Amino acid sequence: MKAKFLLIISVLLIAMSFTGCGKAESSVESDNTVKITDTTEHEDEYICSTSELDQNGYAIEPSNPMKGNITIPDYYMDNPVVELNDYAFATHEITDVKMGANVLEIGENTFFDCSALKKVELNDKLKTIGQSAFLQSGLEGDLVIPDSVERIESMAFALTKLDTIHVGKGVKYIGEEAFGIETLKKIVFDCTDAEFQEGTDIFNQNDTGLIIVAPKGSTAEKYAKDNNIKFEER
Repeated sequence: MKAKFLLIISVLLIAMSFTGCGKAESSVESDNTVKITDTTEHEDEYICSTSELDQNGYAIEPSNPMKGNITIPDYYMDNPVVELNDYAFATHEITDVKMGANVLEIGENTFFDCSALKKVELNDKLKTIGQSAFLQSGLEGDLVIPDSVERIESMAFALTKLDTIHVGKGVKYIGEEAFGIETLKKIVFDCTDAEFQEGTDIFNQNDTGLIIVAPKGSTAEKYAKDNNIKFEER
């Protein structure tokens, strides 16, 4: 009887711990991997493991194919979801992504070839957008990169359909062909000292209509003038 009583108490405690996850329900898959079911949209399931960025946080792992709109959870068991691992959603038929409030890093090829993806809402804690993170996805229209972002790795948004990008003031590094986008017409920089990967093409130089808007004296102004891209002072 005592063992049975303790088992009941344990189950109740586990159930209570899930109430802090908003609308995200979770179940243990292995010693360090959990499954999160997001009930806010289409009950999409995310596989989650301990993050290498933060041992108190979790990383979303590659999962079964998803469709439609998805929302990345903020927490699992009161610990933040801080990372999207490499290829986590590559080739999925998702159309809209809302990033969890605590995500610090989007990994390599996370949304690679998500051709149906039209819109992503980035969060204001994000630090790194990984190599080829949105390569060849269907992103279109305008994109705002928050002030919190410090690194935009090579090919991050290449071969998308974006036409306007607003880069926040926190960006310190931009990799090769990070914005290799044929449809890109205007990119606005709030940052003044971003490092553009030396000796590389950051934009698609076939697009002669591109306009770079940035503060006077910024590295973005220098890049524009060095590469014969139209510049406007912000």
